[in-house]
Amino acid sequence: MLRNKKAQLSHVWKWLLYIPLTAVIVFLITYIPVFVFSDVTNTQNLENIILSERAYHAVSIYDDLIFREYPGHTCSAGCFNQKIIEDAFDSSDSPRNLGFKLTFNKKSIFFNEDFYNDAKPLSPVRYDTFVEVRPVIIKDKKAVDDLVIDQVYSDRRDDFES
Repeated sequence: MLRNKKAQLSHVWKWLLYIPLTAVIVFLITYIPVFVFSDVTNTQNLENIILSERAYHAVSIYDDLIFREYPGHTCSAGCFNQKIIEDAFDSSDSPRNLGFKLTFNKKSIFFNEDFYNDAKPLSPVRYDTFVEVRPVIIKDKKAVDDLVIDQVYSDRRDDFES
């Protein structure tokens, strides 16, 4: 019958030790990479730099004859208008909400103006901002003025978690 009771009891103690230890190891293997790589794989700053670069190139002079763009050079009359921004950007397939305001030569144009106006007052709490100031040469006036690119965007993780 039950002649070796000591051996059966040591078997139970062994499994009472191994099951929690296995659970701890599985937990560590699963969640440590999430904590370590969460900041490393964050690409928001890179996306904001790319969008600023696209806005900067959208207001640049483009030569149709030789198919060349002159980054950092613009004209005072027709190079800075709402149509250029609407043609250069499309946020219909974007996983995050985005709006920005371009200010140049005391004139402002918007991309996704409704979102920008709603999100800008909430930017330090609910939304993030990215502001960049770049010098631009005005060819017809032979002067230099600053292009201010003010982006307001929602955090990408909020859209996927909800």
